[in-house]
Amino acid sequence: MLEKFVSFLRVPEHTHSMFPGITKCSDSSLIIHCQSGSGFESADAVMYQFRSIDGGKTWQFEGQIPGYAKLDFSEPFSYCSKPAALADGTLLSAGYGARRDKPEMTLSDYSREFGRYPEFYNFLLRSSDNGKTWNNFEWIEHEYAGIENSGPLVQLNDGSLIFTGAPFVLNAPVNRGLVFKSDCSGRNFKEYSCFFEDENIIPFETRSVQFADGTIAIIFWAYDLKNDKNLNNHIVFSGDNGKTWSRAFDSGLAGQAANLFVYKDRLFALQARRSGDAPGLFINEIFIGKDKISTGNDICLWSANGTKGKTGEINQLFESLKFGQPSILTDDDTCLLVFWSAVSGTYQIEIHGFNINFLNV
Repeated sequence: MLEKFVSFLRVPEHTHSMFPGITKCSDSSLIIHCQSGSGFESADAVMYQFRSIDGGKTWQFEGQIPGYAKLDFSEPFSYCSKPAALADGTLLSAGYGARRDKPEMTLSDYSREFGRYPEFYNFLLRSSDNGKTWNNFEWIEHEYAGIENSGPLVQLNDGSLIFTGAPFVLNAPVNRGLVFKSDCSGRNFKEYSCFFEDENIIPFETRSVQFADGTIAIIFWAYDLKNDKNLNNHIVFSGDNGKTWSRAFDSGLAGQAANLFVYKDRLFALQARRSGDAPGLFINEIFIGKDKISTGNDICLWSANGTKGKTGEINQLFESLKFGQPSILTDDDTCLLVFWSAVSGTYQIEIHGFNINFLNV
């Protein structure tokens, strides 16, 4: 496998730049959105933008998004979103944020102290000029205390848009993974379906993709809240544009914050593996059978060099993370791997460019 280039990004004057998302604009430039602040889960953590005009080799910092944010409350609003380009060239960055009524506390400390999270809100940011300017928050209304839509929107073959995630509840009698769907403009999102339901397992870090034939796949990090245990990533499928879903298939892959991408009608999973003797970022092809799935051999894109996080109680696990949220963008003959990593107590965004031929196996 030939690595063509590596780039590192960090928001100026901040020590923690994390949770990147990447998309290609209609003018062929690339943008990355990442959350950055003074610390992990800090109240000043908001979104910033970088742009590349040379295929990801070099990047220019373009500041906070949105540039002007008007809120109806006085508390700090820490937020995170991922960008996506629509067929008409519009850019939408979708995500969620927390209203920090106790700004001195991390979100993990808050949940331990009060047994719940602070108020969360889901939103869209919209740009009609390739990300040069962004509109103010468009709030997504629903009945839940926030949805963990940590992946980008997916525009389906019929033009409609979906996002997926679990409600921000740690003590629900039943844990659910939900699909929200909108019209082609990304307005009027409504709860559409439930892709997963279980009393003990919560579907964290969902990522979605659609095949050319219309099949939708969602991968999620299955976490057993009752037993404080990480399970393998699970995958569900829909053949009717997200209205109904298959049972959840155990991928056999043990990793968190996984992603999916399709290349030449083949499905691949990209994982952050933080346990075992060789943690790092791995790709596996997913083979779909009639009533089962199987996986191809590991392809290691990045080694964590022995770095491991803790296991066990969920808040401790979050606080010990050293790398994660990988995504792949295929662009001409290049495959761009984007993720965040910890270096000497600070966090940075990494972009690795590979010759895409390694997928032609």
